[in-house]
Amino acid sequence: MSAPLLQSILDTIDQFERHEIGIADTQLRLDAVQGAIDRRLSHIVGELRLVSTDLEEIQFTMMTDDQEPAASFRLDRLKEIVAVALEDLE
Repeated sequence: MSAPLLQSILDTIDQFERHEIGIADTQLRLDAVQGAIDRRLSHIVGELRLVSTDLEEIQFTMMTDDQEPAASFRLDRLKEIVAVALEDLE
């Protein structure tokens, strides 16, 4: 059950990187996944919460031109953590 959720996180980040969705949609999708992730992956849930807070801060405190690069930088770490967790499940 967790593998499809982890893959959906990676898919969301990929869509953001391809400019298919914005920061707000990315945050919304990542927030939606949090409650469904297995308790054994609590470090992922914790990281999702931190990312959500950071994305909100980026949206409301940074100049528009700086938002996307800052969000991408923040999402890179999440992408690495989720990819490792997904490999561990396989």
